[in-house]
Amino acid sequence: DGFEISKDGDIKVKNKTIQKVLINGKEVSNNGAALITKSIDPKKISKIEVRFKEKDNRIKESLLSSSDYAVLDIKLKKEYPFFGKIAINQAWQKQYLPGAYANMFSLKKKFKFHFFGEYNPLGNPVIKLLNIKNMGKEALAKLFARPVDYDDIIHKQGFEDEIYGFKDYKLHRNAIVGITANYTFNKNWQCFIGSFNAYNLVVSEVTTSQFNWQSPPVIYRLSQPHKNLSSKNKIEIRYDNQVTKMRFDVNFVTEQNDKQQNLNFENQLFDNSYQYKANQTSWYQNFLLERKINERWGLDIKMNYSHLNNLSKVYLQQNDSLTGIVLSGQSQKPVYDFEQEDVNGFNDFFASGGLHYLNDKYEIVNRIIFSKRQFNFSQTGKDTSGNTEIDGFTQAPTLYQYQDIRNKISFSRFSEAINFYANITLAKILKSTAVQAENSGFFVNYKASLSYTPSNYTDISLSYDNHLTDISLLKQIYVKKITDYNLIRLPGVYPMTREQLVEFSWHKNWDIFDMEFAVLNGYSVNKYELVPTQTLFTYQKAGVSKTMYNMISIQLTKNIKHTKIILEPEYIYHLTHNQAGQQENVSESNVYLLGLKWFYQPAKKRWNYKIYPKYTFFVYKNSLANGERHQQMFSFDTNLSFRLPKQNLKAGSSFRYVFFDGLSYGNYYNFGLFLKGIFHKIHWKIEASNLTDQQYFYTQMDMPLFLYKTRHQIFGRYFSLSLQYMF
Repeated sequence: DGFEISKDGDIKVKNKTIQKVLINGKEVSNNGAALITKSIDPKKISKIEVRFKEKDNRIKESLLSSSDYAVLDIKLKKEYPFFGKIAINQAWQKQYLPGAYANMFSLKKKFKFHFFGEYNPLGNPVIKLLNIKNMGKEALAKLFARPVDYDDIIHKQGFEDEIYGFKDYKLHRNAIVGITANYTFNKNWQCFIGSFNAYNLVVSEVTTSQFNWQSPPVIYRLSQPHKNLSSKNKIEIRYDNQVTKMRFDVNFVTEQNDKQQNLNFENQLFDNSYQYKANQTSWYQNFLLERKINERWGLDIKMNYSHLNNLSKVYLQQNDSLTGIVLSGQSQKPVYDFEQEDVNGFNDFFASGGLHYLNDKYEIVNRIIFSKRQFNFSQTGKDTSGNTEIDGFTQAPTLYQYQDIRNKISFSRFSEAINFYANITLAKILKSTAVQAENSGFFVNYKASLSYTPSNYTDISLSYDNHLTDISLLKQIYVKKITDYNLIRLPGVYPMTREQLVEFSWHKNWDIFDMEFAVLNGYSVNKYELVPTQTLFTYQKAGVSKTMYNMISIQLTKNIKHTKIILEPEYIYHLTHNQAGQQENVSESNVYLLGLKWFYQPAKKRWNYKIYPKYTFFVYKNSLANGERHQQMFSFDTNLSFRLPKQNLKAGSSFRYVFFDGLSYGNYYNFGLFLKGIFHKIHWKIEASNLTDQQYFYTQMDMPLFLYKTRHQIFGRYFSLSLQYMF
C-alpha cells in the first residue's frame, strides 16, 4: 500500500522517493530500481522492508546529510545465485519485426553482476538509457545545459501527451545491451564496472503548412530518418566506512548520429535534402571524498575533469536560386551543393570543498567552487560544386575560455512537519571570452524552498529560484551555421541570462474530495528566441528579448465506492518579446485544458473500466502581424479490461477518438485489443492496434511571424505476440 512507480522508473512509498533498492541488504546493481523490482519472481520474496531513515552509512550516498535516506530492501526466501526475466516479442508493423528482452542478475557473495539487453521494434522499450541511474556526472548534460523556458516545461512535465491526448506514432527501433558488475574486496572496498550500449532509429514523416499570418501558406512534406548509436562505459572504485566515503570513477562516452531530412514543396518546384553526421567522444573522471569529523562537523572534496571531441558535417543540396543566394552570403552567388564541417573540443575542470555543520534538525554548508572551461572551435563552409569556401561560413581555429569562483552557503532545516532549504551563491568571473555577466563581473544566485506537511492529509510546498544561467560556451559563439533544412544560426555575443522560477503546490485531502493545486511561473530576460524572416530560412539574432510563462494545474479526485473520478483543469500561458530590427514583436499563446478521468474497478468483480475525455483550446496572438488564431481539440479515450473465469486470463480493449477544429481540421479513430495469460510459468500477451480512419493527426506551434500547422504521418497499425519467463 502506498507504492507508486513513476514513468522514469523511480519508486515512491508514501510520497517519498526510494534512493536505493537492495537485495538481502546488499547493493546488486546501480541501474535504477524498476529494472530490479520488475525482474524478481514474487514467489521468491519472503518480505519487503522500507527504511526511511537508513542508518548504515555504507549504503547511503552521502555521510554529510541530515535528511532521510529511504531504501527498499527485498528479502528473498533463500540465497538464489541467479534470477531474472527473459522475453521475446514478435510484431508486425508494415513488416515482420522480431524483438527480445533479457534482464538477469547473479548474487554471488564476492562478485555480483547484472546483464540486460533488449531490442524493441515498436518504440516502447522496457529499458531506457535515460533511466539508468548513477552513471557518474554526465559531461554532456553538464556542458549543454539549457536555460529554463517553455520548451523545457513541456519536456519535463510531459505535457505533450496531456495536451494532445496521444503520442506521435513514429517508426521506432530501439536496442540496448549492457552489463554492470560489483566486486567486493572486503567490507570497505568495492569496484563497479558498467557498459551501456544503445541503438535508436526514428523515422517520421510530416506535412507542414507554414502560415505568414497575412500570406498564403507554404506547404511542404518532410521525412526525417535519424540513427543514433551510443556507448557509455564506466569503472568506479568505492571506499566506505562509518566516517569516510570515497568515490573515484572514469567514464568513456561515444556517440554517432546520422540524420537526414528530405524536403519537398507542394506549391513550388524545388526540393531540399539535408544530412547531418556527427561523431562525438568524451571521457571524464570524478572524485569525491567525504569525512565525518565528529557528530556535528564534516568535510568534503569534489573534483571533476572532462574532455570532449566532436566532429560534425552538414550536407545541404537544393535547387532553389533564392536559397542558394542566401547561402552564398555577400558574394550573392547561388550555392546548390553545400558542405559544412565543425571541429570542436571541450576541456572542463571543476573543484569544490565544503564544510558541513550537522544537527538533528538542521544543517549548514559553506562551499567554495572553482570552474574552468576551454573550448576550441573551427569551421569551414564550402560550395562542393566548385570546392570553394563561402563567405561567413568559415572560421579559423579559435580558443574560448571561461573561469569563475563561487562561494555558496546553504541552510536546511528538517522537522516532522516543516522542511526548509535556502542557498545563496556569490560568484566572481575570473576570465571570460564571448560570455558576459552583469556589468561588474560579479553575480549572485539564490534559491529557497519550503514544504509543510502537518498531517497525512495536507502537503504544501513553495520554492523560488533566481539565477544567472551558466550557458555553455558552445551556445555563445556559433558563427553562421546551417542547423537543418531551414535554419541558419548567426554570430552574436550573448549575455548570460537572468532567470526566475516560482513553484507552488498544495495537496489537501478532504472528506468530500482530494485536491492537488500547482502553479509554475517563470521569467527570463536576455533570452534569445528565433526571429523568422520572409525567406525560407529562420535566423537567430541578438536583440533585447524576454520570455514569461505561467502554468496552473488542478486535479480534483473523488472516490465513490469502486469508482474514482478525476477532474483536471489546466492553463498554460507563454509570452515572448523579440527585437526585430527597430520594432519589438510580442508573441503570446494561451492553452486551456479540461480533462475528466473515470475509473471503475469493483473489488470482487472481474472487470474494470476507464474513460478519459479531454478538451483543449489554443489561442495564438502576434503583435507584429496583428493576428490571432484559434484552435480546439477534443479527444476521447476509453479502456475496458476483464478477467476471464480462469484467473490467469485477462482481456481488454481500447478506443480513441481525436477531433481538431479551427485553423487545423481533422479527426481519427483508433481501436486496440489485448489478451494475456499464464501457461506453465510462461506469461504471454497478444496485442493489436489499428487505425480505423485517417492516418494523420495535427499539431501546431506559434512563432513570432509564422504559425506552423503540421500533419503527422501515423505508423500506428501493429500486431504483436510476446512471451515472458521469470526464473
